[in-house]
Amino acid sequence: MNCRFFHTALVCLAGLPLIACTHAFQLRTPLVATPDGFSYRSDCPGYCDLHSPDAEEARLRNLGMALQQARMCPNGYLIVQRSSHGVTLHSVPTIVNYEGHCR
Repeated sequence: MNCRFFHTALVCLAGLPLIACTHAFQLRTPLVATPDGFSYRSDCPGYCDLHSPDAEEARLRNLGMALQQARMCPNGYLIVQRSSHGVTLHSVPTIVNYEGHCR
């Protein structure tokens, strides 16, 4: 057998674990239905301004559109928890999570 065949076989075998793992590392969708309502993740393009009314309004507007597209909470919703997260414990927040209940 020639060397090219073994090279191709080795590349294919080395790639199998990567192909198998790709499904496990998919990002979750921003809006997820929960038993009590929903969870919504808002990714900020940089630092999340947690104190700006305009930034909060934009995030909640996006949440409202996501709920409408998913046909969830037709009678409105109530946010019960808001939390912010960064990539690490000491980094600035780049994600805001909302937990809510439908009315």
